[in-house]
Amino acid sequence: MMVFIDHTNTSPGESNGAIQVSVSGGDAPYQLLLVSVPLADTKIFSTGEKFETTGLKAGKYQLHIRDQKNLTYSNEVIIE
Repeated sequence: MMVFIDHTNTSPGESNGAIQVSVSGGDAPYQLLLVSVPLADTKIFSTGEKFETTGLKAGKYQLHIRDQKNLTYSNEVIIE
């Protein structure tokens, strides 16, 4: 499984950061879990599709992706 992550930092005092994720390889569908304290959101997407979340505050976000065969990928994304 190959995972490509991009992010946009937020403007000072704003909540306009973003995280973009694209996955290829592995076995779709993929389950994506993006976690920040105290917010937790789960998204499901398939090969070829992209996941994007916007309106993020500055902080650390944990990204966890699992494919149909339970191959997992985890990473931390920091929005400044």
